[in-house]
Amino acid sequence: MFLAMPSCNTDMYDEDEYIKLIEREQTVDSVDVAHTWTLFTDHVVAIDATALHVGARQVQIWLGNAAAGEGTTMLAQADISDGEQRQVAFAAPSMETAFYAAIVGDDGRYTVAPFTADNLKADFSAPLVRQATVGTELIGYQTCTCCFEDAFPAAGDYDYNDLVLRFSYDRTAPNQITLYVTLAAVGTERQMAAAVRLVDYRYDDIQSVAIAEGRTFNDGYPDEWVYMIDSSDLLLQGKDNEAVLNLFEDAHWSIAGDQRNNFGVLNRRYYNVSKTTSADYQLVSPYTLSYVITFKDSKLPDAFTLNRIDPFAIVDYNSACYEVHAAYKYRATQVLQFNTYSTKAHLLPWALMIPTSAFRYPLEGMRLGYFKDGALFGAYMTAGHAFGEWAANRAKALDWYNYPTSNQVF
Repeated sequence: MFLAMPSCNTDMYDEDEYIKLIEREQTVDSVDVAHTWTLFTDHVVAIDATALHVGARQVQIWLGNAAAGEGTTMLAQADISDGEQRQVAFAAPSMETAFYAAIVGDDGRYTVAPFTADNLKADFSAPLVRQATVGTELIGYQTCTCCFEDAFPAAGDYDYNDLVLRFSYDRTAPNQITLYVTLAAVGTERQMAAAVRLVDYRYDDIQSVAIAEGRTFNDGYPDEWVYMIDSSDLLLQGKDNEAVLNLFEDAHWSIAGDQRNNFGVLNRRYYNVSKTTSADYQLVSPYTLSYVITFKDSKLPDAFTLNRIDPFAIVDYNSACYEVHAAYKYRATQVLQFNTYSTKAHLLPWALMIPTSAFRYPLEGMRLGYFKDGALFGAYMTAGHAFGEWAANRAKALDWYNYPTSNQVF
């Protein structure tokens, strides 16, 4: 018997039919009309090492001072030499304004100079710390958490746990970036695919993409089920010649591991969105793969930051496939499938990109934030640090993701 799979070749979406429903279902009654829904800020710091003689080989940008013994996050890294001046791009959480530039010498020791978001220059003529030994265990990679709703373009339930991905990266060679992708949770019964557009990078800029672990998220997935991302290639060519990383066709298959049904049927359970297990809710280990991206020009990785990735999910709605972009500024971008993001109403986004690896997404059925008639509820409802306050005013509560309601988050 032949089972025909759905097709993604017809766009039957009529925005006007559902816009009032979406507005009624939103959990915030006054969404900031100018909201950018970003928690990252891009910076470029000028590094002046003209007076430094330490056998410099690399500069790192830190969020804290690891030379003082505190754990920190590395926001960027680039090659540098003694006597050199150069600029380094990095993305930082918008609430952070103080940073450190650390130059690694040929003996492995660190020389550190501070700088701020208001004065983006690190002067090493009189460094804060000179040639200090720093334990590498104190320096962690910058990570972002991307949380998706599965209902686009219809109203969601705003628990933002239908698909949860985490991303970090390392400059593993002069012409190479390794992007670490973690599939952390699947809180939906619907199929969701995922990919990553490399912003401002062309398909032809990339020499190769490989996965260090020697396997993919799609390993073993039946070819006859494929319809959202119709390719097994790791590097895809977007509609405008963009470089796109192929993550997976079906999040349930990728995260389920040994819990897949081996008789040709995929049971669509909920993974890592409940603190207990049952027939429908399973706890599994998050699944991480390392995408090794080799560029044709060694200068191309210099501008790479977490703000240069555009992770998006693909969902099936009304016989068409739609893209749901984690970064709001790319909400209307079409890379592989359709996109019809509304401009007719002030909406909560269908996805969020959060600048931390420690973000505790809501448990299944718990709203991320609720702010109506002056009342705050939900998984992030601490007054002065609530998601709803940030949604109502983009300049407030920029740190909301650090204040979870413990019994409502995973």
